Amino acid sequence: MKNDGNLLNRYLELAFNQAKELVYIKDSNMRFLVCNCPFADFFGMGSPEKATGLSASDLMPPLAAEEDLRTDKETLEKGISVKTILTFQEANGSPRMFACIKVPLIEMDHTIGVFCIMRDITNEEDIIENYRNQEAVNSAIIRNAPVGISVRDSFGNLNMYRFTTIMSCAGIPSVMHTQ
Repeated sequence: MKNDGNLLNRYLELAFNQAKELVYIKDSNMRFLVCNCPFADFFGMGSPEKATGLSASDLMPPLAAEEDLRTDKETLEKGISVKTILTFQEANGSPRMFACIKVPLIEMDHTIGVFCIMRDITNEEDIIENYRNQEAVNSAIIRNAPVGISVRDSFGNLNMYRFTTIMSCAGIPSVMHTQ
């Protein structure tokens, strides 16, 4: 199949601008070359062109900018992909968390830039926190549950049944017979 540069550029531009994630490319001086609309919107720039030439410290709170620049530097110097989590505070005070993957842009054995995709994981953290809370509730229920029951069999014998919890995918309690 023949490589049609115009078609490839068109598809890359569509993918870049239609992604819901925040996407950007920085040069080797850690300055933004280009970003997509969601990135520009999140940082209140209005249009992606306004990011050109800016650094992380121009857009981000100090701690986030420091982490962003540290991982940019690692990606550029080592020529490896780097993953990190950046946290921002919205105007209403609630945190927003982004999982970031930074990929080195390498040309002729030299890293010339960084390509980054930032995926909002704020709601995923909410799901994890809700799961942890539910686990705590389940543990409290198990700790406070009765430990066993006594049952008379058809011969009049009294048998004790103790509840035990087994580790399984279903988390179904088992019953252990004890005398």
